[in-house]
Amino acid sequence: MDPVAARAAHPGGQGRVQQQEGDEFRAGQAVAAPMGVVGPRIQQIRAGQAAAVRITELLHAPTLPESATPALPDGHHVSMRGVSFSYDGQTDVFSGVDLDLAPGTVTALVGPSGSGKSTLASLLSRFHDVTAGTVPLGGADLRDIPATELYRRVGFVLQDVRLLRASVADNIRLGRPDATDEKVERCARAARIHDRVMALPDGYATELGRAVTLSGGEAQRLSIARALFADAPVLVLDEATAYADPHSEALIQDAALAEYLLHAGQAAC
Repeated sequence: MDPVAARAAHPGGQGRVQQQEGDEFRAGQAVAAPMGVVGPRIQQIRAGQAAAVRITELLHAPTLPESATPALPDGHHVSMRGVSFSYDGQTDVFSGVDLDLAPGTVTALVGPSGSGKSTLASLLSRFHDVTAGTVPLGGADLRDIPATELYRRVGFVLQDVRLLRASVADNIRLGRPDATDEKVERCARAARIHDRVMALPDGYATELGRAVTLSGGEAQRLSIARALFADAPVLVLDEATAYADPHSEALIQDAALAEYLLHAGQAAC
């Protein structure tokens, strides 16, 4: 007798089959539910392990040496004289670079990908030391300027932005909690991020990183506002508007550079 005929011959057989199938389904759920939790947990563990590796690398990274004979800049003129740089000590990324960056001017580094634009810009912030040549700021070699003094004079905005788990206002006025709200808003407007901030639940008091996360382009604009707020006489922008569309990029650059050229080097207001 086939299974269908057997069930017809035994009325209770259908109920037993349905009960068995229900038990099997519940058993499958009991196994699948923990697996659904395990998968994301494994991803979190792997992300944590990768973060731990990066932190370890950072802690063991050699620091750039401080000069035994420190010097302070006299003015904000930046130049490069016979500059060469190599990551591995064998192959130069570029060599023999001479460059003058006068106060109150804007200089664009233009070239194909991989030509060394970002590397050259990083030398101005002393993320690396030159292999040959000098990079004077106000007549003082960057290597002789104490770090605390250097970063009062050189600000930078990079493509890879890091924001704090703090309010929008605190992210902009980083390190200067006594600065005025008016200046915070002025710099945000110059960076074309004010309207987005006002659309957040608590405006400039909204804490980032919890209920609110900014897009890549928004984070870059907030970082530009932070750099403008610092009033550093020298500002390095490395792909600082990479996530913006061309129209927005032009608006941000025009407004931000106008704000920078107007207020750079003045006392905080």
